[in-house]
Amino acid sequence: MYSILVFLLYVTAIESAIGQQRFSAGLIAGLTAAQIDGDQSAGFNKIGLTGGLKATTFLTDKLDLSFEILFSQRGSVSELVKNNSGIQQKLHLNYVQVPFIVGYNDWYDEELDFYHIKFQAGASYGRMIGSEFKEGTWATEIINNLNENNISWLVGATYYLNPNMGFSFRYNSFITVLFNTKDFPNLNAESLRSRYLDLHALYMF
Repeated sequence: MYSILVFLLYVTAIESAIGQQRFSAGLIAGLTAAQIDGDQSAGFNKIGLTGGLKATTFLTDKLDLSFEILFSQRGSVSELVKNNSGIQQKLHLNYVQVPFIVGYNDWYDEELDFYHIKFQAGASYGRMIGSEFKEGTWATEIINNLNENNISWLVGATYYLNPNMGFSFRYNSFITVLFNTKDFPNLNAESLRSRYLDLHALYMF
């Protein structure tokens, strides 16, 4: 609720300061594919949902600044091995994610007056709002002491079909750790760091 209030205040402030011609807002919906470094399982196997709100301030014709509020599902899923009767380990994490993104526009369409490509880079704050763990090999100390806050960096690009509709692909990686073994020196485990891919559609009004 607090994040949505911040978003609405941001939108109102930008509109008042620079007017609607230098501002746009939109909706985001898509999928994530996540993994956790240190969980002894490779691959972006954990599929989840993402969606939320986006606001963009146009600094120049080619440069803009965006602020988003997203619901994002991440975590980890171990690979199933053929003829293996063991339990598939699953960690499901829900986040409210707030990215701040710098965008650079390219491939200008003179006939329709819009840019087809936007390259993106930025940073993001995330707050864990829920978790679910299916029985596996991780110790209870790990599951009960996951870091609820994270800072991550991201890079990506958006392809616009028209001035309003586009599709984005992003790579996101935690700067902070999800679990730090330094806090548990007697635990035989690795520190955990999350990474995920984000593929979504967006509609800008």
